[in-house]
Amino acid sequence: MAEHPGCDAVHGAAWAFYSDRPDHLLTRDWPGALGLAQVLTHNSWVIHPTLLIRADVVRSLGGYDPRFRRSQDHELTIRCAAAGYRIESIREPLTRFRRQGQECTTKHNWRMLLVDINLCWKHKSLYYRVYGVRGIVSFLLAGMLLRTRNVRYVGGACAF
Repeated sequence: MAEHPGCDAVHGAAWAFYSDRPDHLLTRDWPGALGLAQVLTHNSWVIHPTLLIRADVVRSLGGYDPRFRRSQDHELTIRCAAAGYRIESIREPLTRFRRQGQECTTKHNWRMLLVDINLCWKHKSLYYRVYGVRGIVSFLLAGMLLRTRNVRYVGGACAF
């Protein structure tokens, strides 16, 4: 960061390790800095356990929003990009972290969909500015698809 004063935050790839399955490489790689249009989607997550962000940036953003307990990382990334801060990525995995009990969050798909709706509502002006009404609807539909991908519908009834 000292060598690149124009970079406000950087994150990298990471190896996730589990007790019951093989290690998994988590990577998010974009050419150049991560922009607002990218962070307003579901597929541009910054891997927050690897995030290195300047303290003055965090202070200017007010830190994580405690109202977003489940998507605080995505919400902070949106505010960071909206404020014009430069977020870069490193391809090389520099971190290893244990993934255990993650299903607890992902089992609550409807709760996560409500988080998506709240996230979109909080930043509706950004979604509208970047993508228009279509962007807001697309984000919510993509969230619905993402959150219900493991739901089976049997005879018209929902079976989890």
